[in-house]
This record gives sequence, C-alpha cells and structure tokens, in this order.
Amino acid sequence: MPVAKSQNRKSAFKVLDGQGLSVEFLGTIVEGSPDWFLIYNSDGKILYSNSSFRTHFSITDGNEITDLLQLSNFKSERTLNSEMMLDSGYYEELIITGSNQQEIAVDVFIQTLSKGLYSAHLKDISEKAQLQSESIKRHAEVNRLNQELSLSQQEMKSMQSALVQSGKMAALGELSAGIAHELNQPLMTIRGYAQEVEYLLKNGNPNKSEVNNYLGEVIKSVDKMAKIIKYLRTFASSSLDGYRDLNINEILKETVEVFENQISKNGITIKTNWYAGKLNCFVNPIQIEQVFLNLLTNARDAVTAESSKGIISIRTFQDDKFVAFEVQDNGAGMSDFEKNKIFDPFFTTKEVGKGMGLGLSLSFSMIEKVNGMMLVDSSLGNGSKFTVKIPVDFRTIS
Repeated sequence: MPVAKSQNRKSAFKVLDGQGLSVEFLGTIVEGSPDWFLIYNSDGKILYSNSSFRTHFSITDGNEITDLLQLSNFKSERTLNSEMMLDSGYYEELIITGSNQQEIAVDVFIQTLSKGLYSAHLKDISEKAQLQSESIKRHAEVNRLNQELSLSQQEMKSMQSALVQSGKMAALGELSAGIAHELNQPLMTIRGYAQEVEYLLKNGNPNKSEVNNYLGEVIKSVDKMAKIIKYLRTFASSSLDGYRDLNINEILKETVEVFENQISKNGITIKTNWYAGKLNCFVNPIQIEQVFLNLLTNARDAVTAESSKGIISIRTFQDDKFVAFEVQDNGAGMSDFEKNKIFDPFFTTKEVGKGMGLGLSLSFSMIEKVNGMMLVDSSLGNGSKFTVKIPVDFRTIS
C-alpha cells in the first residue's frame, strides 16, 4: 500500500529532526532551492521532494524511486540503478526527461542520511552543458577558420613569391639589351684572339709567349662571361630563402660591375662612394640585389628622360645599428603626390608600357620584412634620393 503524502513527509521530518535538522531548515533552504531534492527509504519510496522537483517532474511523494530511474538516460555505458540509489555517490552529466518531455542534463549526488534513509540532490546543469557544447562548436569553428587562414596565408605567400619573381624578370627584361651586349663583347674578344692564334699556327713557328698572352685574354673573357651568367642565374632564382651574414658592399659592387657599361652607354655617369670597412648584415643576397637593381634602373630611367647629363650616385655607410645604401639621381624629381604614392603597388611615374609599378612596392616589402626602412627624398627639379637601412641582424629586433 502506498504511504500517504502527509505521512511520508512526517516520517521524513521526524528522521531529519533526529539528525539535528529542523523543519524550518527544510522549508527555507531545501524547499526554496532551484535544485531538486529527494528523500527516500530503502524500499524505494519517495518520502519527500521539494517544490522545484515536483514542478519539473510528474513524480510526487509516495511514488517509487524507480519512476525516476526510468527517466534516466546515460550517455555512457554506466546506468543509474536502484543499488546506486541506496549507496552514497556522485554521478555527473545524466540526461533526465522532464514533465515537458525536454531532456535536462543533471549531476546527481546521493547521500546516506541514516540507516534506511537517503537523500538525492539533482542539479540542473543544462546551461553548463549547453555552454560546453557551444564552446566545442566554437572551438571547431576556430580550428576551421585557422585552417582557412593558414591556407590563405600560404596562398598569399605564393602570390608574393610570384610577384617578387615577376619583378625580377621585369628588371632583367628592361636590361636585356645591355646584358646581351655585356655577353657579346667578351665573345667578340674571344673570337678576335682565337683568329690571331689560328693565324700564328698556320704560318708556323708561332711565338709561344705571344700565343700565351692571347690565350690569357681568351680566359679572361670567358671568366667575365661566366661571372655575368652566374649573376643572372642567381638573380633569376625563385628562392627567397638563404639568409646569411654578408658584406653589403660586395653585393652592390657586383651588381654595378655587371650593369655599369650598359647604364653608362647613354652618357650616364655612375659615381660610387663605398664604405671603407666591412658593412655586414644578416640578409638574403638575392633580395638585396633586387632592391638595389630596382633603384638603379629607376635612377637610370629618371636621368635618361632628362636632356641634361645624367648622374647616378651610389653611397654605402654605417648608421648606428643599421647598414645603409643610397641611390641618388639628378633627374626630374617627384611631386609631393607622386612621392606619397611611390611605394603603392601598381603606381608608376613612367610612361604606359614602361613599368608595372611593382618594383618599389616589392622592394619596400622585402626591406620591411627584415625590420628595415626605405626612405625617399625628392622634389620637382631636384632629382630623387632613395635610402635603404637594414638592421645588422633583424633577428635580434623584437
């Protein structure tokens, strides 16, 4: 026979009173709690349930505890059973179906009050579970966005590499006629000395010393050609790696040596002022060559456009913790508008078809990448001066 509701409560209160817990305590603390409280005996009879529990479930005092167990649905293989309900324990993240048939996530704490009397405290953790679920979803979304960002960065890096390579090819393309001349000149020298040696051999009794001199000139010309080809092969390389400690003077001198003749053929004078000591810094030599060659060809174009005698001045120097080089011309100079836009991608002061507007933009990016600076000083009628400053070792700069 089921125990009457009032009798159940009286029985529970009596036991609680024997435990030093008053009815007033039960009324003010347990009855008013948003959590769900049950008191039941070893026969599985519910002796007491607080108002919050009765509101959410269709179980009242006098029902069997098994009625509650039937509402339980574990996510794991563990199942809350009647044996567990008669033993103290803590069970996390159970799913219980409420009176509105909605699933509620709860933590269950079971405690033995006295022999044959137990309490169950059920705490609604639905909000916590929802937050955890949302957190997991957001974490997955962040991971997805990170993957997309990583792919975008890889694509951007690939595009930047392609732009850099395009800039290098454009610079070489602008100088291709001069490069052909630089290679043709030693070829003609080789041909001339080879013909002289052939003539001496045909006429018998050649002068050994004279032949050796001719062959020595041939070797010099071959070495010159090899040096030019090696420079072009290195410069045209698509590699952007290979940072190392190098003397800036040596890099710039080699570039001037390769292109000086063809730049000077139009009456342009190149003046150099190399720093007396070593001017070492941690750089990628190919990138520095590209930056310098862009500045050199821009200076050539600026003075070529002028009717006056063109002068390009090159200077290297030490500036505190930076090594620096300048390329200055006596061309037409730039307006303030042009000067403010000069490092923007695809902006150019050259005629249509004579420049892509990428050279200075790419150069600026490469110098900025190593925590360096590229500065411009120019005004209309007074030429332009570009100054590049590179840290001795950009890895030491935070």
